Amino acid sequence: MPMSPCIKCSASLKKPIISAAFTCNKRRMRGLAITTSLLAGLLARCDIRTDLDQASECELNGLYLGVKRQHIDNHTRINHLKPHGISRELYKGVLDDRARGVFQGR
Repeated sequence: MPMSPCIKCSASLKKPIISAAFTCNKRRMRGLAITTSLLAGLLARCDIRTDLDQASECELNGLYLGVKRQHIDNHTRINHLKPHGISRELYKGVLDDRARGVFQGR
């Protein structure tokens, strides 16, 4: 099934704290794709929450790159409210020096 709306979030600013949050209720849409990339900021955090209805589809992809003392958080929560929903998540990260990365998906 092709994904309808696509949301891209990129954080590559030189600010010390970067935070982004997405909430999506999938009762009227059949497909959703979200791509995030966290590449800068001493603390970077991205929270994604979505509710899937009957036969909905959701794809979450993320890339993060941490250097020096960066702390990068990626948190996702996909609630399957009805049967036949499909969800996919793929997150990859590269950490250097004393950087830390967190991924928590539910």
